[in-house]
Amino acid sequence: MNLFKRLVDAFTHSFEAGDYYSIRSKYKYEIKNAILEYLISDSGSVAGPKNQMKQAMVEAFGNAFDSGYVDGGGDVNEMNSSAQSWIASKQQTELGFIDQLFERLKELKKEEPDEDNTSEVEDRSEGYANTLDGVYAEGKLRGAKNIMLTFGGDDGQESCPTCSKWKGKRHSASFWVKRGLIPGQDGNVNFECRGYNCKHYLYDDKGEIWAGH
Repeated sequence: MNLFKRLVDAFTHSFEAGDYYSIRSKYKYEIKNAILEYLISDSGSVAGPKNQMKQAMVEAFGNAFDSGYVDGGGDVNEMNSSAQSWIASKQQTELGFIDQLFERLKELKKEEPDEDNTSEVEDRSEGYANTLDGVYAEGKLRGAKNIMLTFGGDDGQESCPTCSKWKGKRHSASFWVKRGLIPGQDGNVNFECRGYNCKHYLYDDKGEIWAGH
């Protein structure tokens, strides 16, 4: 068994298609596979691994959003144009981030060609999987529409005026969606803290968490 195969197998977790956990596990595996393929390969070309990751992302984002929409109580066959536009825009933005990732990996490969990049692969794949969590949450809230949700959770490393303003407030899922105030989506410009360091979430009247860290 070659080094590439051993490293990939070390990262592999069993999964079956269907629920969101399976979608996330499969996506994380495919990210690791693409990054490792590039870092371990003798070739300097990023085209194959990068396109592999892009294809995996488009599929995973679509499946995660649809899965969330259904889990929220919606029917994907009745999804409105706003929801469809949101996921299309999110996929397009992520394609740009993947381009940036492989530019960074090119530099890493030049600077440290013989380094063990296991931790780099793990950190990168988990970061991209966390983005997928936000996609799922967006779909779930859009599918839920009028279920009442409260903004809560811990401030974590950082709080901000936006989080402080909404903490403890209870509104419909559509209210949070319309204002782009879904916690757990790192880089969300609608929060002054961008959501990176806080631990906030949205929960229903039964205490179930619908979105967030």
